[in-house]
This record gives sequence, structure tokens and C-alpha cells, in this order.
Amino acid sequence: MRSLWPIVLLSVGACLSAVAGPYAPAVTNPLTTAYAATSTAFLGWATGWTNYVPGIDEKYDEEYIFDPANQHPNKALGSPGCSDAWPYDIITLGGGGSITLTFDLLIADGGGADFAVFENSLDDSFLELAWVEVSSDGVHYFRLPAYSLTDHEVPAFPARTNGVDATDVHGLAGKYRAGYGTPFDLAELPDSPLLDKQSVRFVRIVDLIGDGRCRDTLNRPIYDPYPTVGTPGFDLDAVGIIHAPLNVCCTADETGVALSFNTWSNRTYLVQWSDSLCSARWTNLVAPFAGNGEPHVLLDESAAECPTRYYRVRADGNR
Repeated sequence: MRSLWPIVLLSVGACLSAVAGPYAPAVTNPLTTAYAATSTAFLGWATGWTNYVPGIDEKYDEEYIFDPANQHPNKALGSPGCSDAWPYDIITLGGGGSITLTFDLLIADGGGADFAVFENSLDDSFLELAWVEVSSDGVHYFRLPAYSLTDHEVPAFPARTNGVDATDVHGLAGKYRAGYGTPFDLAELPDSPLLDKQSVRFVRIVDLIGDGRCRDTLNRPIYDPYPTVGTPGFDLDAVGIIHAPLNVCCTADETGVALSFNTWSNRTYLVQWSDSLCSARWTNLVAPFAGNGEPHVLLDESAAECPTRYYRVRADGNR
């Protein structure tokens, strides 16, 4: 059985802006891939953390010198903007710092983006970037492919006149300003027996020092505002889950086949059957229905008379 998930695209803004690079543009462009913090595409948020390792203050190249008020990992839990202090209700990583977030609800590889990372940039060009890594077991981590075409050093102030263009960045957290999450697709990772893409339990955010010493997947230098002070490096606001396991269970007896699976209130569900996995024709078992946040059970009584039958469950994002 398969769960099929459609791509969820958030369009923000009313007019097109000039596109410099080949990647998705800023939130003011309708072609953006950003997810608004208020989007109902999110099924859940980070609920715990481990291994917070603060980095350096980039300006002074010293460890742990930046503001202790921004070193509370719990500020990265839950949804973005969950306090009156937002967008300053964040955890600062510092230059080269990192933190690992954990989840009560697992992340699964669906169609398109599977989770999104929120930073607190106040505009579309002062973009502090970070690598994103995932793990199923908390031991073996896999870094999402990251690409940067910024070909110049980016001053911390004023980065707005010579900053980072979102169209030059892909696969790095911090691509979008505060209130908008950068999406990540687990399908971009190569398959590995050490990673269960249907059961991702850990997301690690690793700040990169933006003076060009860090390299992207193609070994090109990565630039972002440098050096920054006070809240140096990546400022993590939240990590939201877009796709989670359906946990489909199928049982059969003389009365037919019973299907049970998770549902969420912001998804519409479609259950289909076919007599062949290779068939291009699938028949709806029931009419599409809205989830209610509770496990759902369907009984296919006609399956008792069929020697072979295949099922699939599809969940559509509904915004």
C-alpha cells in the first residue's frame, strides 16, 4: 500500500519580481516555495531538543560570547511566533553551532516538501543560512543537498544592498524571512539502509560561517551576512512537519478487508482499490472525506469475494 501526497505550494505576493538565479524566489513572488507560519499544511512541530552546541561570535571569533538570553533551546519548540517576543523568540546557534530537534509525530517522505525550517530574518536579503540534516536513529545523519550561487561576500550591515538573493539558494535553511519556512524534501536524499525516510525522528540544524570557508554540495563557497554579532549565525524559530506516516494497517477475514490509518483535520482522504498494482485505473472505495484527527477504519465487504485486491490511501493538503 502507498500513501500518495501532493506537492503543497504557497504563493505569496501579487506581482513578479526580477529573478536572478535558478531557484525559488522570495515570499513576495507568486512562484515562491515558502510556507507561511499560519499554513494549515503543518501537522505538527518540534517537541524536544538535544545536543545544543553554541558556536562562536563571528565578529570576535570567541566561543559563547553572544547574548545568553538567546541560548534557550525551548524557544525553537512549537510553532513560529508563539510569544509576544517574536521574531526574537529564537535560539541562536552562533557561528558553526548546531542543535538537534525531536518530534512526537514522525516525519515521512511524501510528495513534495516534507518539513520546513523557520528563521527570523527581518527582510528578504539579510538571510542567515544553515545546513539541515536528518536521522531515523539519532546516530546516522544525512545532510540535505545544498546549493549556493552567491558569488560575493555579504556584509552583515547593510546586507540589504548587497545581500543574499533567494533565487541563488536551495537546500539551506534561512532562505526565507521571518514567518515563512524553507521547505525540505526527503526525496532529495539518496536511499540508504541507515535512513528510513518514512520514519525521520531527528532534524539537526548546523550553522555555516558565511565568509566562504563553508562549501555547498558542488564545493562552491557559501556566503551569507558575515560577521554578525549579538545573535550571530542562524537563529532558529521552529521546524514544522508537513508529511507524517499514515500508518496504514490492513486486516482480512471472511467478512472482507478492514483498513485503518491516521487522519488529520486539515487533510482530505481518498481510499482506492485495484486488482493490479500496475493498473492505471483505481476505483474509489468511498467518496473523499475530511479527516477529524482520529484514526479511521474502513471495511471493504466486497473484498471477501475477490482473490486479490490492492489498496492505496491518498491524503491531500487542504488550505
